[in-house]
Amino acid sequence: SSYYYDCGAEATRALRGLVAGRALRCERKGTDRYGRALARCFVSAGSKGTRLLSSFFSFFSSSPSLSRDSGDYSVDIGEWMLRRGHAVSYLGSTKAYLEAESAAKRERRGVWGGGEFELPAVWRERRRREREAKAEKQKKKKRKKEKKKKEKMGAKAKVAKAKGSSSGRNSGKKKK
Repeated sequence: SSYYYDCGAEATRALRGLVAGRALRCERKGTDRYGRALARCFVSAGSKGTRLLSSFFSFFSSSPSLSRDSGDYSVDIGEWMLRRGHAVSYLGSTKAYLEAESAAKRERRGVWGGGEFELPAVWRERRRREREAKAEKQKKKKRKKEKKKKEKMGAKAKVAKAKGSSSGRNSGKKKK
C-alpha cells in the first residue's frame, strides 16, 4: 500500500532541526551547468551556537576562505540527509553519499519508506515539459486568434472594395 509523503516538507523540517543554532561551514567545490555553487556543508557536532547565519552567508562571499575557525564540523549535511532518506544522490556522488543512500533504502527511511516517490530529476523534467506544452498551447491560441482577426479584416476590406467599385467611385483601374 502506498501513501502520500510530503518529502519536501519533511526534508525541510529535518534540515532545520539539524542546523538550527549550530555553526555551519561550507566548502565550495565548483559550479554546476547552471552556474550554481556546488559545495559540501558541515555543521558542528557540539552544542548549538550563534554563528550559523554569519557562517552561512560567508559561503556566498567572494572570499576563497569560507571559515577559518577550528570548530568541530564533523556532521556532513548531505550525508546526514541521505542517510535519513531526505535526499537522493546524483551522478558523481561520493562513495560515502552512495552508501548513505543505500542504507536509507535498506532501512526504508524517508522517501524510500514505501510511499509514492518521484526522483527530483524526473519531476523537474516533467515540469519542464508541462511548461513547454502550456507555452506551445498559448502560442497556437494566439496564432489562431491573429488568423481570425486577419480574416475578419480581409472580409471587411472586400466589402469596402465591393461597395467602392459598385458606386463607381473607385473602380480599381489606374489612369495612364
